Amino acid sequence: MTRALAALAALLLSVGVADARTWRVRPGPDAQTELQRALIEAQPGDTVQLDRGRYELTQGLSLAVDQVTIRGQGEARTILSFTGQRRGAEGLLVTANGVTLRDFAVEDARGDAIKVRDCNGITFSGVRAEWTRGPNSENGAYGLYPVNCTNVLIERFDRARGVGRGHLCRPIAQHHRPRQYRRIQRGRDRD
Repeated sequence: MTRALAALAALLLSVGVADARTWRVRPGPDAQTELQRALIEAQPGDTVQLDRGRYELTQGLSLAVDQVTIRGQGEARTILSFTGQRRGAEGLLVTANGVTLRDFAVEDARGDAIKVRDCNGITFSGVRAEWTRGPNSENGAYGLYPVNCTNVLIERFDRARGVGRGHLCRPIAQHHRPRQYRRIQRGRDRD
């Protein structure tokens, strides 16, 4: 009986993984629409794969689907550029649980580069947030901004230049109880 239940559980797990989809998005004139469509239509377990290149975006992006991974090709190779942003308060807004953001950069967002709100489980790994014009009062306030989140993991975070109005990563100790975080690694200062 126990073996039968274990086999059934393994089968159900493998079916869930087999159904996961990878959404491939490439830079270009349709990247804004394709990327936002992938973030809206993704299902739990899916990956939004960003190809190498510079994505010129004119409005903020949002993700509200649990357990999605957004993966680039490296923080120096996959760049979400919001230099021409006309709409949206952030570069990327996440309002979902169990999200992983990995190996890409967000540059020149009008507001916070990446804001994550009211979630349980967010991983930032190999993510860079930067305002390329250097310190400036027009820059957004935070690079990474987890608000009312639990189980936050920040690793391989490159503390780039350019934050003018606030901090590259929101000062977590002032806003959250430390036991809510598994591990926080200090970013590398780059000057």
